[in-house]
Amino acid sequence: MKLLPLAGVAGAATLSTIAITDALWKGFQNNAPPPWNFTDGYPWMIAGINFGHALPYLLLMVVLIQVGPRLDTGGYVRWVRRLLIVAFALFAAMAIWGLFTGANESALGIFEIVPTIVFFALLLLPVMLGVPLLRRRALRLPAILLAGSLLAVIGAFAISASPFAHPAYAEAMALFGVALLPFALDDESSPRPARSMRGEALVGAKQ
Repeated sequence: MKLLPLAGVAGAATLSTIAITDALWKGFQNNAPPPWNFTDGYPWMIAGINFGHALPYLLLMVVLIQVGPRLDTGGYVRWVRRLLIVAFALFAAMAIWGLFTGANESALGIFEIVPTIVFFALLLLPVMLGVPLLRRRALRLPAILLAGSLLAVIGAFAISASPFAHPAYAEAMALFGVALLPFALDDESSPRPARSMRGEALVGAKQ
C-alpha cells in the first residue's frame, strides 16, 4: 500500500512544479503569457500540461478515497473529504478532455464557469479539511499545510499588485497536505511503547 502514497507525493510535486513555474514565469516576465498557455501556446506543451494535471489529480483523488476510513472522525470531515474528491475528479476530467480534444475551458460555453468554481473549491476545501485535523497530533504536518494554505491565499491577495501574486503557493501547500495524509495516518496507527526498557529498569532500581 506504500506505492499509492508515494505516487500521491509525486503527483503533488508535479502539480506544484507546474503551478509555481507558471507563477515565476508571470512574475519575471511581467504577466506575459507563457508558451504553454491554452490560447496560443505550443500544442505539445499544452498536451503535457493537461497530462501533468490529469494523472496527479486522479492519484490524489484515490489517496483521499483510500485514507477515508482512518481519516474520517465525523460527518464534517467525511463530507469535506468527499467534496475535495469531487473537485479533484472534475479537474482531472477537464484535463483529460483537453488532452484528447485540444480544447480549453473557453470551449465549454455557458459551462465555462465550472472550472472557476472548482478552482475556488480547491482553495477553500483543503482549509476546511485541515482545521479540524489540527487536533490530531500525528496529523499536525499535513493539517498545517492544508489549513495554512489560507495564509498563502491571503498573501496573494495582499500583494495582488505584484506580478508574483499567484494562487500557486496555496495550491502547492494544499496538494502536499493531501499527499502526506497516508504517512501521517500510518504514524498515528503505529503502536508505541509506553516506556522504554531502560526507563523500566531505572524505575525498578529506584524501587
